[in-house]
Amino acid sequence: MLYALANTYDQAAAAVFQNIGHIERRAAAVSLLQAEHFLSEKRADLAGIEYRHAVLLRPDFEGAIPALDKNASSAASEDTAITESDARASFALGRYWLWRGDAVKSSALLTHLAKMKPADENARRYIVAAQQASSKSRMADDAGPWPALFEARGYVESNEFAHAEEVLRKLLNDEPRNLDALLSLGKVYKKWAATLLDKMIELNADSYRVHQLFGQKYEEGAEYDQALQSYKTALAIQPELAGMRYAIGNVYWKKRQYDDAEHWLKEELKRNPHHGITHYRLGSLYTDEGKADEAITHLERALESHPGLTAARFDLGRALLSKGRYADAVSALNKVAAEEPANDRVHYFISNCYSKMGRSEEARAEMAKYQELTRKRLELAQQDVRDASHSLEKNK
Repeated sequence: MLYALANTYDQAAAAVFQNIGHIERRAAAVSLLQAEHFLSEKRADLAGIEYRHAVLLRPDFEGAIPALDKNASSAASEDTAITESDARASFALGRYWLWRGDAVKSSALLTHLAKMKPADENARRYIVAAQQASSKSRMADDAGPWPALFEARGYVESNEFAHAEEVLRKLLNDEPRNLDALLSLGKVYKKWAATLLDKMIELNADSYRVHQLFGQKYEEGAEYDQALQSYKTALAIQPELAGMRYAIGNVYWKKRQYDDAEHWLKEELKRNPHHGITHYRLGSLYTDEGKADEAITHLERALESHPGLTAARFDLGRALLSKGRYADAVSALNKVAAEEPANDRVHYFISNCYSKMGRSEEARAEMAKYQELTRKRLELAQQDVRDASHSLEKNK
């Protein structure tokens, strides 16, 4: 039961964090989460870049990762644009401190925001409001979402996770796109899961469930050899543990040891032929190896179990294309394009299908979509590089 709860909260945290990226990929919260991820992988330089970027956009994030605080700086930059979500949060926090009667904190935050470059017109509105605000003005009459956010943080500090979740869920009912509430909720779930793991260790440190959870933690941190050791230890203790052979095969796939990956994935399917995610991973592996017939079989099985697994549908489209089943490939890939509007690669493959079918005009239209989406993706990547370069220069 403890394992099930810990695993559930870990998965809930991952889902919340993923949602933040979907709402606003340029938000400070995304950089903060990236910094934590890089730090877990022992990639301190990249972690530092992401953390400094997060603190630059949101000075109130300083202190969130103590190991990276040494070189953090919140000095505003002309090169870094702030999005509406971060500008709104900073402005609301500045107003909150004014509401609390702390003019110094309010002024520091609003002054910082006033110097930022806006990413869009919506962000500009908050920057202009910050420029016009004065710490000497009358006390703010609206504290915004921050009392609830600070209340939730207080509950987390005392390990009262259920109360923290209740407060944050209530806030998210009113503001479902509030990134600070989502970030706090994800962290509640992560800490809740860690507390449950500690309880499991206290009860039985050599439990197969403990080894399984440690394997998941190692895998999250890209410590793949340790993950394999933990997973295999769990399997030795409990040979019939469902899904463990998939977990081992998946780690081998991440290590690019494809023969070992194929072996363990097949072993999982021998015991559980309906394990959809194993079918997906094996089908993806076969697609990359050019084994289209095997790939199609496994990917279709994966989609029977998980119709919403877009990655499996994308690989199925590629495999169907390689087999010359162009109409079927177009059908699969068009569904992917509808589900992932920013996916440039899918339009490249659709264009190839239409070209093979002799539908030149449609092929050109799809290639134009591919080129436009690729251009936008590269522009965003170049902006990220510029932001990272400026952060490095500023902190030399």
